[in-house]
Amino acid sequence: MALVSQMACGAATEPVVSPLPERATTAGDGLLSAAPLGADLILEVDLARLRNNAVVGTILTALSGPDQREQIVEGDLLTQADALLVCVYGIGDSAKQLVLVQAMEGQELSGAAAVGESRYAVGDPELVARAVAVGAGQGESMLTDVELLRLRADIMPSEAAGAAVRAVARLDFDARVAVASRVGMSEVPISLALWGDVVDDLAIVASVAGESDVSYSRLAGALDKLRVRMAKRPLIRYLGLASPLASARVIRSGKSVKVVFLLSPKRLALVAERLLRQLQSPQQSAAHD
Repeated sequence: MALVSQMACGAATEPVVSPLPERATTAGDGLLSAAPLGADLILEVDLARLRNNAVVGTILTALSGPDQREQIVEGDLLTQADALLVCVYGIGDSAKQLVLVQAMEGQELSGAAAVGESRYAVGDPELVARAVAVGAGQGESMLTDVELLRLRADIMPSEAAGAAVRAVARLDFDARVAVASRVGMSEVPISLALWGDVVDDLAIVASVAGESDVSYSRLAGALDKLRVRMAKRPLIRYLGLASPLASARVIRSGKSVKVVFLLSPKRLALVAERLLRQLQSPQQSAAHD
């Protein structure tokens, strides 16, 4: 719910919605203008920013092939897009997905619906049709969802110059039950937000919120157990991520738990090197599954 303050003027009071925190513009801002209102989860990925990074870019190149601009495979968004915005509607019921794409300059996405300004939509046909309408100015977009935009802004550090990844989700009861069964957590948050970026180092900040003080305590415990479980996975250990996971900062405030995860430039280079080895060696990849 948007933060609201009450200002008394004589006998009448009117709610005043506080402005959103100012943050640097990121790749998902433009795509949100074509996303139909009502998404439970949005995930934006700045592929151009990742592709241009000296370390992470090598991983995207390995995933896309050596001549990604000359050998474009239809539907391979890694080779065709500068940014993606994944929107999920109806989590916990009959979830439907819409992917909005900012195409590379001069690139047209075959089989995708144009929503204006080199932007395209793929996914559930009904949602694609709504995105086309919203892109044409007919219907409300996610830019009118102040609650979600506030969660999205609050998690991003005010000094950050950009973002490689941003994600926000709000989960009702049915959605929490569905998520709990998939991730094996006894407590699932009512909302979560994530910001991540990579320059020479990598930083990720994530926040989850519980319904009450009791659920918050259970949520904090569930996150600790999840972190321990992930750190024991063979692939995580092989990549050298177990120690950074264990040393991630956990900050508790009110009913929210914030986790700050950092990788130094040296550690990031090591992880990228080992991940490339995984991608280039199917047998070794299977050994660490």
